[in-house]
Amino acid sequence: MTTSFSWSFGNGNAFNGAAPPDQAYLVGGSHPITLQRSFSVPTMTQLAVTEVSNSWCGDLDEPNLPLIGCIGQPDLYFTLTDSRLAVWRSTIVNNAQSTTWNNLSIPLGFPPFTLRIYDKDDLSADDLLGTFPITEAEGGAGFSQNGTTGSRQVQVQTVLSISYTDTAVVYPLPEVTLEADFENGLMCASPSNLAWYEWTLDGVPLQGVNSSCAPLANGAWVVTATSAEGCVGDASQTVNGVGIRESSMAGNGLNLEAWLGAEGLLVRLGQSTSGGRLQLFDASTRLVLAHDFASGTVMPFSVPVPSLANGCYVLRAEQGGLDAVRRIVVGRP
Repeated sequence: MTTSFSWSFGNGNAFNGAAPPDQAYLVGGSHPITLQRSFSVPTMTQLAVTEVSNSWCGDLDEPNLPLIGCIGQPDLYFTLTDSRLAVWRSTIVNNAQSTTWNNLSIPLGFPPFTLRIYDKDDLSADDLLGTFPITEAEGGAGFSQNGTTGSRQVQVQTVLSISYTDTAVVYPLPEVTLEADFENGLMCASPSNLAWYEWTLDGVPLQGVNSSCAPLANGAWVVTATSAEGCVGDASQTVNGVGIRESSMAGNGLNLEAWLGAEGLLVRLGQSTSGGRLQLFDASTRLVLAHDFASGTVMPFSVPVPSLANGCYVLRAEQGGLDAVRRIVVGRP
């Protein structure tokens, strides 16, 4: 028995075989998948007896009379036995020394096979006219033994087909765009309702920023956004012209003290009851650090910062609707 597999993937592709290759779906949506599994076996479709031996003559059913000879004709039938000793028996063709059985459907699934040709007798035992080995090879083949001859035809036929269906659901990739909001100092990705956002600025990942907006700064921006289904899209944009306004250096009513210590950047703000945000920029207005602090933070508090090169930095603080900006100079020997 052989098994064949025929696939249709709903994307214009088809495949014949048990292990199809991975499929690509360029369009989101539901794609029907169909598998047709077919089972085929070699099948004997025809058996012909062209001549039989004289073994049928001389018993009570067909006596052999002196000077007259054999009275009657054999009544032919055959049996086919496989390796499991299963026996298939044909119909009887009366009074014939040659005949053909057409439109047979005898599966040849368990070789080897033994064919026996008989003469059916009612008064005495059936006469065995020949025993022949039969193979399951496709096509025609003859057989002959002691005067009994014939041929058989074998075709491979499908005996059972089973269909399986399923659906491949393909979610579209998010179409992500970037927009620089200079007024509010934000770089924002759209759509804003995806599951996760990863930001890099000039090839450096922004730590702790996983929302749809990041603090705006000059440089080459890249955002990678992931939908709830795990599909990923990205967008990039280069920004120039972002700077710290000198008018904001005096701040807007918020008292800010900051200095570098062994634990990082130490910060003290005038209000300690509400949360806020810190942003640290280098001399080229590139964002170095963004840090949100919670309401009720005890002053002063420390913020771990990356290893800073010597130079001038600007720290901006926002808290309770107020803000302040301070310069920080790093001059390690």
